[in-house]
Amino acid sequence: MAGPRASILVTGDEILRGRIREANAGILSRSLEERGVEVARVEIVGDDMAALLGALERHLAGGADLVCVTGGLGPTHDDLTMEAVARVTGRPLELVPHALEMVRARSLAIRSGAAVQRAVQEKQASLPSGAAVLAPAGTAPGAVLEHAGTVIVVLPGPPWELTTMWE
Repeated sequence: MAGPRASILVTGDEILRGRIREANAGILSRSLEERGVEVARVEIVGDDMAALLGALERHLAGGADLVCVTGGLGPTHDDLTMEAVARVTGRPLELVPHALEMVRARSLAIRSGAAVQRAVQEKQASLPSGAAVLAPAGTAPGAVLEHAGTVIVVLPGPPWELTTMWE
């Protein structure tokens, strides 16, 4: 019997268009292979909901035991990863109180109006219902959830944040 298989989905227009060098797939692939997990697929998509949904559906249908998704966890309008994971798995996004406290603690130095700051923090602390929260290395928590026999791990885009959270 073959060992576990994984796939990696990297998100972000800045990576897709070559403005930032992609590093996360290599970090995750090396770590997974060291643990006996075969990485069967790596894909990069931009910050587009339709592209994210299509890629997530392909990765979940591809027979992987583990799907790692990186990027798109920030507070801006184009950070769509948690919403896409929630949609594909048929789960509502829910504001997770302990995740909100983590985001607030990590974003004390960020200055903006109270309403904007609250909206930004709540966006980053909203995860698919039932997901386990991964403590943030930056300001955005990650998530782990199971869907139809596949474990989905949602990680941040900046490589130092991803590495810290992954470890």
